[in-house]
Amino acid sequence: MCSVLANDEIITLHVGSYPSKNYHMLASLLRSVSPGLRKKIKAFKDNHEGQPVTLNFSGDDPKVWDILFYWIVYRELPNDVMSDRIESRILLHSWLLGKRVGMFEFQDDIMLALLFYHDDPKRPISLELTTKTFADSPPDSVMRKFLGENVVLLLKGSKIKPADLKGGMDALPGATVAIVEAEETYDKLGEEMFDRFKDGTDDRWKEFMTAGGPKQHWVYKFGDGDGR
Repeated sequence: MCSVLANDEIITLHVGSYPSKNYHMLASLLRSVSPGLRKKIKAFKDNHEGQPVTLNFSGDDPKVWDILFYWIVYRELPNDVMSDRIESRILLHSWLLGKRVGMFEFQDDIMLALLFYHDDPKRPISLELTTKTFADSPPDSVMRKFLGENVVLLLKGSKIKPADLKGGMDALPGATVAIVEAEETYDKLGEEMFDRFKDGTDDRWKEFMTAGGPKQHWVYKFGDGDGR
């Protein structure tokens, strides 16, 4: 094991601009968990033969990568993510980062945290942040499904009016479909639509998983079925 580590390569990742942060990780570890980073490492080597690998993510927030690297090492989210101190923006960007680097179980952990903290009509994500994240999300993704339901949460909680969607959210391709589908779910389930951890075999949180859900996760650690 020691000989393997001694021969392993250290990858430097430069994240953010102002502020910025450098991370140093074993190449073998990054390759094993992330198809996206594996491709980036190979591309750098192909174009910079013999040079130490440095990957640049200047447009990203170091707070998001802090969460990703913690998860890579410990296979769970850090404590501050599992509390109401975390910003919704950081969670949303973490899910998008997981998509970019192909870490689907990480995405599932992040999505579960989002579902947990935003199942209350009093705690919706702002329309501005919802709109921006929807624009950055892949078509037909579970993130777009989640954001469509968040719009319904905003509407039913009287946080916004339908007119507030004009020229913004409803102008995005796929947004109208996501919102209509969410409204149909609300018509069927009512407020229970947001009780996604309700006990039973049809728990709705499973609808938002990309990799079928982590095999071991905090949602399973509670015996009351409430997921809290």
